[in-house]
Amino acid sequence: MTPQNKANSIIEQLNESIHDCLNCHVVEGFCGKASKNKLVIDTALILTAEVLKVIPMYRGELNPDWQFWENVRMEIIKRSKNL
Repeated sequence: MTPQNKANSIIEQLNESIHDCLNCHVVEGFCGKASKNKLVIDTALILTAEVLKVIPMYRGELNPDWQFWENVRMEIIKRSKNL
């Protein structure tokens, strides 16, 4: 899975979860769709930051797992600029 695909997957899952948990009509009526999207992006960034905290950045050289999750984080940031 590419970092872009992983970022999309995380955002889709969070979007569905937030939609179900917060009752979309109330959230969109009170805050608007843009606020719900910002909540999804912010939550995705928190998630990736936590993953990056537990993966060592270097193991003699740049850890490919860490690099993957950093790329996922960057893809989410790119998406946040399109809100």
